[in-house]
Amino acid sequence: MRLLLVIRKEKRLTKIGEWRSGKRMPRNAFPLSRSHSYVLGSSFDWCVCEASCDRHDYRILIAFDAEKAQYRAWLGLVCGHDQALLGRVEFHPSHHGWHSHVKLGPVDNVVRGVVRESNEHEKCRVCPVDHSFSVTQLDARGIAFRAFNIVGSPEMGEGELFQ
Repeated sequence: MRLLLVIRKEKRLTKIGEWRSGKRMPRNAFPLSRSHSYVLGSSFDWCVCEASCDRHDYRILIAFDAEKAQYRAWLGLVCGHDQALLGRVEFHPSHHGWHSHVKLGPVDNVVRGVVRESNEHEKCRVCPVDHSFSVTQLDARGIAFRAFNIVGSPEMGEGELFQ
């Protein structure tokens, strides 16, 4: 299946991660493979949520640093002990402000265990919005869930407000 279709497909939230801050992110929080993890410094507030769709499991890393005006929301497809990072929504004041990175081609061709592939396998899109940064824990999850089409958990009733 093509990657953009997988990113746009509705995913059901299965686990809402707890917000962590003030400590370096542990290596096992968002593993990319058995031997490679992504780790954030202690200045970030971060959480990892989980979702599923069509018998596939996904991990969503959501992180921001208000002082540095940095935001990351990453969607990873769980593949055994590895993870295929399908898309990223980010804010960096040093380049492009709000933008997204999407891998190209079929899901099966995405290299497991890496954040960034060569430019021929990844596309970056700049969002045409104001480049101001005002993300808090209250809306950081909402940005990620809208970007990756993640809907409420099975425990939530029909029509309940979700944040």
